[in-house]
Amino acid sequence: MDFDDILKHVEDAGYLYLGGFHPEARQTLVLIGNAGPQMWQNFSSSCDTDLTTLDQWTKTTNNNIIHYISPLFHDRQQEWVS
Repeated sequence: MDFDDILKHVEDAGYLYLGGFHPEARQTLVLIGNAGPQMWQNFSSSCDTDLTTLDQWTKTTNNNIIHYISPLFHDRQQEWVS
C-alpha cells in the first residue's frame, strides 16, 4: 500500500485530501474533508438516511479509513482523531 492507495480509499469514501505534513520525525498528519456533492451522495446512497445521521455515517466511514491505513503504522502507538 502506498500513498496513492490511501488517497483512492479516501476519495472512494467521498472525502477529499486537503493536505498533510510531518510535524515531527516519524509522525504524519493527513487532513481530509469534504467539498462538493460526493460525500453527500455516498452518505445518501449507502444507508437509510431516515435512521442514520450524518454524524453516525461519518464516524463509521472515518473508522473504516483508519482501519484501512493502520497497517502502515503497526510499529507505532497511534492517536486517531475522527
